[in-house]
Amino acid sequence: MNMMLSEKYRPKSIEDCVLSHLEPFEENLLRASAKADRPPNLLLFGPPGTGKTTVARILCNPEQYCVSEFNGSLLGKAGVETIQKMLCRGLFHDHRCILIDEVDGITADAQKALRAMMEQYPDRISWIFTANNRNALSDALQSRMICVDFSLSSPDRMQQHADRIVDHCLSILKRERLSDVNPDEVRKIVQMKGFDIRKSLNKLQARYMYRVAA
Repeated sequence: MNMMLSEKYRPKSIEDCVLSHLEPFEENLLRASAKADRPPNLLLFGPPGTGKTTVARILCNPEQYCVSEFNGSLLGKAGVETIQKMLCRGLFHDHRCILIDEVDGITADAQKALRAMMEQYPDRISWIFTANNRNALSDALQSRMICVDFSLSSPDRMQQHADRIVDHCLSILKRERLSDVNPDEVRKIVQMKGFDIRKSLNKLQARYMYRVAA
């Protein structure tokens, strides 16, 4: 069975990500954060499949920082309190990045505990959060982050983003040496999947990699 294309071709740098749905200043912020000595506290929010987790993992580079990653959907108050033990210098890097994916899944009590922790060691701890639903997070927690909206905005930006996703998918299919790829069909699938890159690649993989020869 072939590896999932969405994982095989997951971007390794900000430059490789399809970020045309962001405002230019937001894209510049992410590029600068990836090159900085330490990234700022960031909340990346928006629909699934828009690149939030991919960008977050790029920013939390284990070659630069001591990185700890958690799934917010599985992180209760007790789990958040275990993070407290990590708020110290790492063995190999002075700076630590704590990544919480789907942070909107944590409880209100866990958010309060997390907010208190974020005020400790601000000079050597960066917090990177992703969320599908920004409104599930308290204003107090959000006020401690720079918030980057991964949602699709204007029709013009949506069209530009669709073009970039189609080009991205076609490039991957080409690298897989798949023949008889119909660009119009690729565009239709991208639109049908709501510009979700992961779902689009999954559908294209099923469509073109598992064809039965006539």
